[in-house]
Amino acid sequence: MFTLICLVIVFCLLAFILREKTILMFIAVRPVLDYWRDWVVFGTDKINLNLNAAMALLLLVWVSYWAIKNRHYVRSIPGWFWLALTAVIMLLSVLWSFSSFTSLIEAIKFVDLVLLFFLGFVFIQQGKITIHEALFATVLSAIIPILAGLSQIITGSGITTFDLRGRAYGTFGHPNVFAFFLLSLIFLMVQYAIFDARAFWQKHRYLKTASFVVLFCLLILTYTRAAIIGLAVFGITLGVMKYRKALGIGLALVALFYLIFYPLNNFLVHRFNYSLQSNPLISRLTERSDEADSISWRISLIQETAPIIMTRPIFGFGFGTFPIVWEANRGARHMFDDSSESHNDYLRLLLETGAIGLLAYLMFFASLFTKIVQRMKTRACQENHLMLLGWVCAFVIVSVSDNMLHHTAVMWLTWFWWGVIIGSYQKQCASPNFLPLTEK
Repeated sequence: MFTLICLVIVFCLLAFILREKTILMFIAVRPVLDYWRDWVVFGTDKINLNLNAAMALLLLVWVSYWAIKNRHYVRSIPGWFWLALTAVIMLLSVLWSFSSFTSLIEAIKFVDLVLLFFLGFVFIQQGKITIHEALFATVLSAIIPILAGLSQIITGSGITTFDLRGRAYGTFGHPNVFAFFLLSLIFLMVQYAIFDARAFWQKHRYLKTASFVVLFCLLILTYTRAAIIGLAVFGITLGVMKYRKALGIGLALVALFYLIFYPLNNFLVHRFNYSLQSNPLISRLTERSDEADSISWRISLIQETAPIIMTRPIFGFGFGTFPIVWEANRGARHMFDDSSESHNDYLRLLLETGAIGLLAYLMFFASLFTKIVQRMKTRACQENHLMLLGWVCAFVIVSVSDNMLHHTAVMWLTWFWWGVIIGSYQKQCASPNFLPLTEK
């Protein structure tokens, strides 16, 4: 209790001093605090409030205050109706949930994301925060996780999962979360070190190259396929929209690698009894595992989940309840799985919030995608929104194979930056249907 009181007092003092810029503090500290996710700041016989949960509640109170204060700007947000409907459905699912407390906690997490998206948009429009300040907060958030990841690689102290040893995980609970954090940093580097290059990166080109190399190497050494797929989707999106020649060269090189690799590996196995796939990184990129991350595992999960979904197809079992429902109903093939998660946000939402919740969530992204593409038709806005389009496409695709909404530490950064990027180019790309907030 004493720890919680101290945390609240410190937060209140900082929020009073920083006002709107408090949002940058949340972005800066959240990835580091994930390391202490199991530290209980308040506990009773029935409830244990860990540090991350306490931060989520503090964020909820703070963003709710500022969101209410700026509520008349809601209609300026792309897809605002569908996003609000998704959040309302998740909150209402508490009423019929298999576990009301679980649904309430998960709904609060999603509301935090929605309000971070909204306030990132509003504050950048109002000039309460700047791109430079948002980048500075993001860099601060990345220093300790990156140093921790490098240390884990050098010392071999990374996490072992299945047949993979020494996976870098930074300050996060799992290498996958660290991988998606790194992926977000790479996207931001592409935007603000290349497309809309800040003065710092223009003066320090060697540092820019070194930063990209470090981020790419760390990403690869998390051995996270979904993150690599996300990077590929990002690159393909940029290539299709603008850099078609580079895309063609990249695809040709990938095809050439696989055309050469398998015959070469077979030759080495038969001639020298040595397989290149003995290297875990190469194996990760060229072999399909029979473990829990395989395609066949996910397909069977969908097949076994479908009958469960059909028992409550409209409103679902309550947001956040997939592990509870799945554990009680899973078949023999998955009886001894080490995880009861869906590894698919859409499958999860369909079971938890029914068809209505999944439809609202998908419609938000359809609306967001449409708005971005509309803006890109204006020549001056093309590169400004190209990275955002790639980021959103990567997120949507990767959500098919991972529980993206569960990765709270990364999602705070992601949804905040989506709002900031959309808002920061509002005046430059304004249209009759999408005026800057100051002109409404």
